[in-house]
Amino acid sequence: MMPKGRPRFRTVADVEEAIASIEHDHKTRSVSLQEEKRMLKEIRTLRASTRDIAEQGEMQQMIDDLKLRREELRDTLSPANAAVKELSDGLRKIGAARQIFLSTGIDVPPSEIVTAEEVVLNKHIPYILGSTKERIEATHGVTIDVAYYREPRVPGQRYERPTASKRSESGKRNPMEKRVIRMMGTFAGTEAARVIVQDIASSLDEEVETEKWIVAVLRKRTQFLDQIEAESGARVKLPWRGPRLTEAEKKRALKKFGARGDPAIPRQDAINVRGKAEQVKAVKAALATLAKSAVKLTIFDVRLFGVLIGSGGETVREVEEATGADVNVVSNATPAETAAARQARYRSKARAAAPISTTPVGFVRISALDAAAVAAAKKIVSGLIETNKENIVSIAIPQEVVPLLIGKDSGFPLRSASATAEVSCLLCTVIFHANRAHSLTRSP
Repeated sequence: MMPKGRPRFRTVADVEEAIASIEHDHKTRSVSLQEEKRMLKEIRTLRASTRDIAEQGEMQQMIDDLKLRREELRDTLSPANAAVKELSDGLRKIGAARQIFLSTGIDVPPSEIVTAEEVVLNKHIPYILGSTKERIEATHGVTIDVAYYREPRVPGQRYERPTASKRSESGKRNPMEKRVIRMMGTFAGTEAARVIVQDIASSLDEEVETEKWIVAVLRKRTQFLDQIEAESGARVKLPWRGPRLTEAEKKRALKKFGARGDPAIPRQDAINVRGKAEQVKAVKAALATLAKSAVKLTIFDVRLFGVLIGSGGETVREVEEATGADVNVVSNATPAETAAARQARYRSKARAAAPISTTPVGFVRISALDAAAVAAAKKIVSGLIETNKENIVSIAIPQEVVPLLIGKDSGFPLRSASATAEVSCLLCTVIFHANRAHSLTRSP
């Protein structure tokens, strides 16, 4: 190996010249024994490196020849590459014209198809694709696709294609990575689509805080979300629900992360709104209207839950379909507290309705963007509560009688009895320690 501090030699002639210089100094100068040993060792090292330098010179010559050959082939293939590019562009235009005809019915000649590109950030892609992409394509007669963005190539710098392995610190795709939105269609259509894409890319991206129950209502009643987006013009994105946690896991997360919760799980009391400043303001106003128009009806008897919800949620769905409002029946008690209350009531074997508690056991929340819908739903639910709160009778039933009530047709005997007597009958199961008991709740 070459000693440190001495420049690297590229040719054998340079090595021989260095050896001759050292030998001349050795013969003409008066040096010490230690300096003479060092000179002789350096001469041996340089002579040993002559072979490696010769091989490197041959390899460099081969590389130079290959580069020269590559340039010659590139010059030869340039016309062919231009022809291939022209054919590829023609095929792409034909495909775009076909897609436009299939989606809009407009017959655009391939010669009139032009291409426009717009560079956006990766975080803008979800707002451009999906329903927005379909609407732009159907309205302006264009095709839209997403491609990787290539930085302008600097002479002598190697280009590295971005890969899907590039991730941000949160483990998701880097939101600041660039993408290219390619639009193909007529000149007017592509320019209109470009304006829309630019408008989306320049919009605000704000996290709007709200209440958890409002997020749950928007997730359940997608028509509310569609109405807010249609009236405001903004895009609203609901948070990911996150994994289902047990009570013990929730307590550990609260102790470890505080009231804000685990940062890896999105907040359930905030939504992401994207749009202009006035559009974001309109979404905030709609959320405020939804919260302000909501009505809560208090429940003092746990047996009313079954009457209000109905078999498989049938009663709630009927009220929602009739009024357009969202009806949510919520219990204040935990499952353990509810089971304990039922045990105490059924152990007394009282045939008449149990006395109504003075402590609320739950409530019914009615919400909608329209105050009239809330009022109509409130009237129906209030009528159900007033009609049934004094006329609910619980009857203890032996376990061996339950199969007779259910029958082979999933409850046909019970449904038949309900229709004959014109009452609503619900079969409930209560756990008494290790013994299982059943009860039949009926109301007019």
